[in-house]
Amino acid sequence: MRVLVALLFLGATAYAAQYVGNASVYMACGAWVVDFGHCYGDCMGYIFIPGYGARDVVRVYVGGREVPVNLTSIPVDDFYRPYFIVGSFRARAVGPVRVESGYGVEAYILVNFGVGPSGFHQLYVTPFIAGRGYTREVVLNFTRPGRFWVCTVGKYAGEAYALANGTWVRASVERGYYKGFVQGLGEAVRLLWAYVPESAVKVAYVYVYTPPPPVPPKRTYFVGLDGAPVPAWVLSRLVVGADKVGDGYVEFYRSAYLNQSGAPVPLEANKTYVVNGRHCRLVARTDRGDALPMEVYLGGERVASGVGEVRTYCLPETRVRYSYVRRTNATYVAYSGVSQGNVTLPLLPVALVYQSVLGLPVAREVTYAPPGSEVSIDTRRLGYSYVSRVRVEAPLEIAVAPLPPVGALGAAVAAALAVMAALRRHALVGSAVASVVVISAALAAVGSALGGMMPGELAAAIVGNTPLSGDMLQLWALLLGPPIISWLWSALDAARRMVRPHMVFHAGASTASSAILYLSHASLKPAAAVVAFSTAAAALLVSLAVYTRLERSVGGCRGPCTPRVDPAELAREVARYVHEARPEARLQALRDIAAKYLQLALRSCGLEPRGDFEQQLACAVSAGALTREEAERLRRVYQGRGAPGELCHELSKVVPLGEGVCVEIP
Repeated sequence: MRVLVALLFLGATAYAAQYVGNASVYMACGAWVVDFGHCYGDCMGYIFIPGYGARDVVRVYVGGREVPVNLTSIPVDDFYRPYFIVGSFRARAVGPVRVESGYGVEAYILVNFGVGPSGFHQLYVTPFIAGRGYTREVVLNFTRPGRFWVCTVGKYAGEAYALANGTWVRASVERGYYKGFVQGLGEAVRLLWAYVPESAVKVAYVYVYTPPPPVPPKRTYFVGLDGAPVPAWVLSRLVVGADKVGDGYVEFYRSAYLNQSGAPVPLEANKTYVVNGRHCRLVARTDRGDALPMEVYLGGERVASGVGEVRTYCLPETRVRYSYVRRTNATYVAYSGVSQGNVTLPLLPVALVYQSVLGLPVAREVTYAPPGSEVSIDTRRLGYSYVSRVRVEAPLEIAVAPLPPVGALGAAVAAALAVMAALRRHALVGSAVASVVVISAALAAVGSALGGMMPGELAAAIVGNTPLSGDMLQLWALLLGPPIISWLWSALDAARRMVRPHMVFHAGASTASSAILYLSHASLKPAAAVVAFSTAAAALLVSLAVYTRLERSVGGCRGPCTPRVDPAELAREVARYVHEARPEARLQALRDIAAKYLQLALRSCGLEPRGDFEQQLACAVSAGALTREEAERLRRVYQGRGAPGELCHELSKVVPLGEGVCVEIP
């Protein structure tokens, strides 16, 4: 509803306008107003100018077209200008407002009707004017209380108070050049004047806004299929346009919709709606009874979580995400899935049967995995070498043998020793074979738990002064273990015969100690054969080491070669160096540039970078991709021996960084 009340004349030159409806107000207070706002179809404005009376001319343009202006000249007791000119206009147009005047505009207000907040609007024009000698306070009362703005010019208001609920409270005053702009909240305003002896007291305008009384919201009620109120967190996801949401109800002022199972349903006040949902208890377990971690999602958003059981509110779009993780000494299973309701996850047994060197089962480990999942198996920690990923579709039983990767070589050693033992005494063939295999496997198991490299790589590691790896240990044990233990038992047997000569071992004994003891009593020829075989094996091992070492250090690193590196491939690292501020970050950027350039240089020569930075550097020098001087510069940068700026210049002598990169960074 819009009601424009007729102007209420407060005196010869003062009047007021009251308006109920939507209105937006633009205000300016202070000398030399230059921005006069915008008219949106129906507007009314007031212009306040200090002047000299009849000679004053004011023109107003709205949207580029001139509109009529009514001028009123009010005589004032002002030292400089004897008149206070008030110009008013009304325009029904759209466009910016422009004001032309011979003198500067001191105050201005523009009211647009039909737009802006709804409520009761009051406008008081020049409600109080007095001479320059006036010093008493002035109280201005409003028709209705509300938020007010007061523009005083000339002898302006230095202090102001608002009457709110029967109490005077200080109001805000913005002071400036011959102006005091007051803001506050209440039913009246009290103005106290600043000391400006040359100017008259002029209250240009007062604008008061009172919002409409609050309208009670509409309330709608919701229950589920179980008849219980729907929780607020569920309604907040189902109802669109609600201003307040509670358990079993929503409140809204304009309109709201229930968005479930198809088209939105407009809500009506004081009506009860049934939601397709209910309070529920969701369970996630395996068929063996183990609780599963679970999360409940509604529309892609997690609303609840727990282990084994969650109490929540179920809707048709509710989903349950569950996970199953099981870890044993040698197996690892990780599986996840999505369900619409309760979860009972079937599990299939996966058994690992650990065998002895004779193929007999010595231990059994069982894990459980869902159908369609993968089981990661790694038995190296237990002294075996079986590593695999197995997909489970049915119950599985996997036999794990103890033979290491070099077990074939150990078996050859055992066979050779068994033949040599047979030359001495046929009855010892069985015990010799069994004892050698057992001892070799026992020693190899120590190394099998420590690593997984191939023999050539292990030999190269030893030649390169790297730590002894697991497979290297088991290889040496298989080659040299039996003769060393045989000689050790020979010494122990000699000591035994000196102390207790009556103690003997029976022929055909199957224990490892007796077999090795009999083997040590063999003739010189078999013993020499054992030593010769072990020596030959060691020579083979050293040759493998030398070959692998050469292949690692020079392999494929043959020249000559001229590297071709595109600077654009280093742009990201160079940009990171330029934009970094911390010295340690700049050093890291330089190290990354050096490492990447080295790799690009090798690849441009058809070589694949292998090993660490030093190995790649040696390969590049061998292939002719770098000179020794360039390699030393890259090494210095990579090791960070210097300040970032110094290392940048050092690097630029090898790497095409681009112009100005090192100059820009101090």
